[in-house]
Amino acid sequence: MTNRATILYLAILAAISAAGEGVLRTARDLNAFLDGNDAGRREFELEGQISYGTGHAVVIEDASDRVYCTDFLGEPPPRGSRVKAIGAAMRPAQDDSVPFLLRNEPSVYCRRIEVLAAGEEPEPVSTRLVDIDPDRHHLSFLRVRGLVMDAVEDDIDPDYAILLLRDGDSTLPVAVQREGRADVKTLVDAEIEVSGLFWNNLSSKRKFTGPMLTVATTDKLTVLAAPPDDLFAAPPLETLRYVSPTEVARLGRRTVRGRVLAVYGRNKLMVATDDGRTVSVELAGDAAPPACDSYVTISGRPRTNLWQIKLATSVWRAETPPQGKAAPSLDDRRVQKTAMIEDIMKRRDDGRMFYNLEYNGFPVSATGEVISLPPPGDADGLMLVDCGDFVATVDAGAHPGAYDGVELGCRVRVSGICIMDGPSWSAENIFPRIENCRIVVRGKADVAVVRRPPWWTTGRLACAVAFLLAVVAGVLVWNRALTRLAVRRGRELIREQIGRERATLRIGERTRLAVELHDSLSQCLGGLACQLSAAKTLASLDPAKAERCLGAAERMLQSSRTELQRCIFDLRGDTLGEADFSKALRKAVSPIAGDAHVEIDLDVNRAHLSDSVAHAAICVVRELVSNAIRHGGATTVWISGENRERAISLVVRDNGRGFDTRRRPGPLDGHFGIEGIRERVRRLDGAFEIESAPDRGTVARVRLSLDGEKR
Repeated sequence: MTNRATILYLAILAAISAAGEGVLRTARDLNAFLDGNDAGRREFELEGQISYGTGHAVVIEDASDRVYCTDFLGEPPPRGSRVKAIGAAMRPAQDDSVPFLLRNEPSVYCRRIEVLAAGEEPEPVSTRLVDIDPDRHHLSFLRVRGLVMDAVEDDIDPDYAILLLRDGDSTLPVAVQREGRADVKTLVDAEIEVSGLFWNNLSSKRKFTGPMLTVATTDKLTVLAAPPDDLFAAPPLETLRYVSPTEVARLGRRTVRGRVLAVYGRNKLMVATDDGRTVSVELAGDAAPPACDSYVTISGRPRTNLWQIKLATSVWRAETPPQGKAAPSLDDRRVQKTAMIEDIMKRRDDGRMFYNLEYNGFPVSATGEVISLPPPGDADGLMLVDCGDFVATVDAGAHPGAYDGVELGCRVRVSGICIMDGPSWSAENIFPRIENCRIVVRGKADVAVVRRPPWWTTGRLACAVAFLLAVVAGVLVWNRALTRLAVRRGRELIREQIGRERATLRIGERTRLAVELHDSLSQCLGGLACQLSAAKTLASLDPAKAERCLGAAERMLQSSRTELQRCIFDLRGDTLGEADFSKALRKAVSPIAGDAHVEIDLDVNRAHLSDSVAHAAICVVRELVSNAIRHGGATTVWISGENRERAISLVVRDNGRGFDTRRRPGPLDGHFGIEGIRERVRRLDGAFEIESAPDRGTVARVRLSLDGEKR
């Protein structure tokens, strides 16, 4: 066993992973499993006779059926041996766990074949093609004979050739393994006998192959009658009228002689015969076609597509034209007037095309715009011309230079031979249809450019659009880069501006603190110093006055401590950062309210107040609330206010015991609250009024100008 076979065998075993449900013991059960739909694996132990064997494959036949098995362990036992085969059958799943070559291939693999008894090698079953039953003869070793109609190399596996065997009206493909790449084309028209394995449906790379006979080697092929020495000695093709397709096919090889009108489709010709007919010719295999206008003899097998006679699997031979045959022998009326393509192809109201078959094989011309050109090196040479109601197909495969100078968008005038082609009649295709109608060019002069396309073509427009899109993309990229740079620079400027504003705020805050300390705490401390100095002087002269001075000094000290506490609260607190001015006021007065109830009803927009005005208003209200609770004994304080006309108005009212405004204590008595309020209001160009009377509470009104600090 070779290393390659060993590796493949191991890969197959690795792909089989699921455990079987039970051991299969008959060929019928094996085939039933293989013909099922479920993926899986089943073990088998099969006893039977080797009816066929070649390479690494055998056909084992028992009383129930035949089964095809692959054996990678070595050469199979001789045919006729009775054996016991042990292995596994599998239907692989369609996933990546299964090797690619094994997907969708139900297979039977032998791990071991034991020879139970030797047997006589069976002879192949001789039968005629017409008597083959695809179901009954599946995997049978048959011997058949017939006439080789055609021979081609397998385009998938070059080691094989396909012969088309014919016996009467029956045909059968025969796959023959070529030893040394033997030329099987020499078997065309030979009568042969072959022995091989018949398949109802061949399991190979061609998944849907019909019945076929596979022959292991050419030594299984016997030539009963060699092909004629001269294929061109066949009788001439008759002028046929009203004969059936089967009668045409039974005629056997026929010949025609004439001039080649057109070459198209790689291996097809249109020949004008000496007697004025036009015959379509399909060459056998890969034979090179003759040149256009050459005079030839064609030998082929007649077929029909119901509107013309064709010669299939043909060969040709160059001839010397007889006298007076220098030009194609066509009907004079057709030569003198070339038909227009519009007269041949018609479009119905429903969009379907129909054709005038009288013009098949005769000159035709068309004018239109080129919408498709064949790629360089394309052997088909098909060009599409938009003629308005339909698109004409132009074939210049035999004249590659015919399209020189032609480009998309050109308006061209094309002349040539009209070819209407379609498949030949068969039992499975009893009414073949026209597959295409083309104009086959006979030379370079048959394609003339009437008008060049405008400079501004669709392609150039696409290039211009692509260029503009590239420019727009570049601009967008550049704009995005500039935007990012501007954003980055803007952020840097904002950070610098914020830094400057913070510095300005710090300076302003320090200035405000200095003013607060100067206007309140400094005055209190100054008065305290004066009172202490006076008390010291009067201590020996007038003790009573000295005691009053000390009392005033004590009150001044208490007021200074209170003012210092408020300054510290303002520095630590976040009342100025509060967006709601009512909440800011409540935070400011809550520490001094104690058990008193403070009601706040404000219609003040904090966004309209500068920090200086807001701070002054908070300090004024806090001082008034403190006086009402500490000195007036108020249990309820009402705070109301609004801002309009560039000013803020505040009213603080309490239910305290009130006082005589004409005899209220002042700075000399150690009370600086009212004077501090007046000083704050004056700095902001405001107004302050206070109304009170004993046992009637106090009402204070404050008005602060929002523009006062600018003056």
